[in-house]
Amino acid sequence: MPAWETHEGLLEQAIPYYGRKQFVNISNTKTMYTFFPAMMARAAYAQDNKLKWGMPNVVDGHGGTEFTFNVQVGKGSTFDWVDETTPINVARKDHQKRVTLPWRMCRTHWSINERELTACRGAEQVTDLMTSRRVGDDQDWADSFEDWGWGVPPASTDLLTAFPLRYWLFSAPESTATSYATAGAAYQGNGDYLAFNHSSHTSGPAGLSRVTYKHWGNYNFQYASFNDALVDKVGHAVLKTAFHAPVDHPDKISGPPERAMYSGLSNVLTRAKLARQQNDQNTSDLQSRFAENELFRIPFYYVPAIDDMLIDGSSNLSPIYGINWSTWYLATKDRYNMKDELFQPDRSAPMDITHARVLEAQTVCCSPRENWVATT
Repeated sequence: MPAWETHEGLLEQAIPYYGRKQFVNISNTKTMYTFFPAMMARAAYAQDNKLKWGMPNVVDGHGGTEFTFNVQVGKGSTFDWVDETTPINVARKDHQKRVTLPWRMCRTHWSINERELTACRGAEQVTDLMTSRRVGDDQDWADSFEDWGWGVPPASTDLLTAFPLRYWLFSAPESTATSYATAGAAYQGNGDYLAFNHSSHTSGPAGLSRVTYKHWGNYNFQYASFNDALVDKVGHAVLKTAFHAPVDHPDKISGPPERAMYSGLSNVLTRAKLARQQNDQNTSDLQSRFAENELFRIPFYYVPAIDDMLIDGSSNLSPIYGINWSTWYLATKDRYNMKDELFQPDRSAPMDITHARVLEAQTVCCSPRENWVATT
């Protein structure tokens, strides 16, 4: 008797089985998404707490080409010990500087042809073609947003691309100092706030110079390898940036915590090895400490994009990012904040319907000094 799939009599009577309306999705290209869900989580927090920050909240319902806010850079200087006859001098001083960020726009879209819809219906429809196209668009958005978020900052002449994470957080080799040796001994030691601007944006993030205002800079230090000495340097960074985890974080969480550390695969595996070596209660599982986080209870995550990252243009330098997501927002314009827009057929595409989503936004790190970067 022939096999079922070659049995002509059976094939004439049986209709092949399909998991109708269902499909397996392997279009996601990354094993871990961090920047994209972190920004979405901040948006949800902003919405729940009625903050005027974060997608999809409206932060700017007015016109203009720039997003503007103020930064408090100074403090009063009138404190003194006095007696009852000491006069009060008038003290008028502007403690703030205005900073601006240009709005940038991105877009995704997907289309479906009316003739395609007539072919994909009835008994011949295996899956919903519109669902497939929409999921493909969502996946494109997630992948592209993640790549951009961890990518190199755009050139100062780039008038299209928004500023990613590394526009705000960078190391001495990426700055105008070009190296830790030039930046100074402090950055080769336990670190300090980086008092240099990015080599591609020499006026400073949002136009406020870190040369003038050191505490507008992120914390930065150099390390040799992932060992006990690095753990000590991370401790300095945690303390210097008030980078404390207020609560314990479980090993497996559905979304990013407020504070987390991120690095490439090599560092994540080495951290697990250090944890295993210092504990006498290990089981036979050689990776029993892989998911544990022992650095000030702050989770330590693997980011695939960091494996391929070039810090100084030619070398990876094994970066480690300590990020306080509560200091990050995605500022958006009210008209273009991911709302689905439908374009009906026209003369150029008489049978195609197009769905488009547009986002006009810019990343904002309102307190870079609560974040840190380490590289070799």
